Amino acid sequence: MNVLERMVKNKRLPVLFIGSGIPKRYLKNFPSWDELLNESFSKVNSDPFYIGRYKEKFNREGLSNFDQYKELGTIIESDFNEAFYNREISFGRTKNPSWAKRGISP
Repeated sequence: MNVLERMVKNKRLPVLFIGSGIPKRYLKNFPSWDELLNESFSKVNSDPFYIGRYKEKFNREGLSNFDQYKELGTIIESDFNEAFYNREISFGRTKNPSWAKRGISP
């Protein structure tokens, strides 16, 4: 049984991430990549200079916007995971979601 067949059998919808360009262009009030990253960083650290130090560093290194977004995404994933497992943030009503027990990154 392949992945698609398992999703259909379990009545689960796939998640397709297409980036912020499509929603930003066609839907009202959706964030750009930069806005989304800023919002994500603010969830784990309210200091507005926290993300700025990384952006400045990546600009000095000459990284393209695409590469900066990849690096920032990796950093925020790590920060989110640490905050989640330290019980500083939670998702939904339960503190022990089944997906976390299966090793899925917060």
